[in-house]
Amino acid sequence: MKPFFVLLLLALFILDTSFAQSIVADTDATMVIANGGLRMRNGPGKDYSTLTVIPFGARIKYMDEYTHGRDSIRIQTELEGVNEYIYGYWVKVAYQNKSGYVLDVFLDKKIKGRFDDLLSDEFVLIYPGCGCNQSNIHNPQKWNWYGYFKTSDSTLLARRIDISYYKTREYTCDLFINATETKDLQFIVGSKSEKLNTEIDVQYANLNLAAWYGSSVDRKVLEKFNLELEEYKAEYEEDPPLLYLNRGGTRTALNTKKYGAPILVELIGDIDGDGLNDYIIRYGEKGSILVLYLTKTGNTNLIKAEAIFYAGYCC
Repeated sequence: MKPFFVLLLLALFILDTSFAQSIVADTDATMVIANGGLRMRNGPGKDYSTLTVIPFGARIKYMDEYTHGRDSIRIQTELEGVNEYIYGYWVKVAYQNKSGYVLDVFLDKKIKGRFDDLLSDEFVLIYPGCGCNQSNIHNPQKWNWYGYFKTSDSTLLARRIDISYYKTREYTCDLFINATETKDLQFIVGSKSEKLNTEIDVQYANLNLAAWYGSSVDRKVLEKFNLELEEYKAEYEEDPPLLYLNRGGTRTALNTKKYGAPILVELIGDIDGDGLNDYIIRYGEKGSILVLYLTKTGNTNLIKAEAIFYAGYCC
């Protein structure tokens, strides 16, 4: 072989090896988020045999800092019959007394949310698509998941569904939440019990609260649904207004200042099936959160924030 071609092949080999090693594994992502567990294989590919299944929430250890090839997962999205692909990389890891390869779309890091201490452990609120914050990760097999599907402007019907999480490495969507059914899916509620309303008569949806944009808040509608909103001030970012529930002579603040300003009442309707209106309300403009409130009977604490979904810009 001529020296020129030998040098060319050697250069191409070095370039290819350098490129392969330039993709560094996200070694901070050590928690398994695969619904039903993550398959560890004896090689970097789906055709390799399974060594073990690592359970959801378990922690793995990286054997090296580089990835070992790219692969994809096919998922169903909101368009019926249309599949999309989420891409990830094979990484070499250890779990208990075994080592092998796993796809890193099923590995993430658990981060405590700013409001986790304020919430119950009985309900979860999530939306399909970008989850943005790892506080939205919950073991799918420990909850009963209900997807609420739009059938008309005034009705949502709930069906039992399954959910899955994927880490994407995408700048605008680090965590992707998917469901077994997505067409017309509005939101998902996870419950430790099965006592949720499977048909919601939507009393109101998308009630604007963002008065600083120049639009006026319909206070008559707020009053109809037992809500009161403080007047906005010019410095609302530093001192956001409070939103109250006023029912039966009892006035309860729904938000604290650190929630940010109330933006939108996304839904008013009976979610838990007790005959009283519950609420999903959005707070904050960029770093926004969605809060699920359930109204109770026979209790001095008439309403409680049960679950929060972090819905702000992922970047």
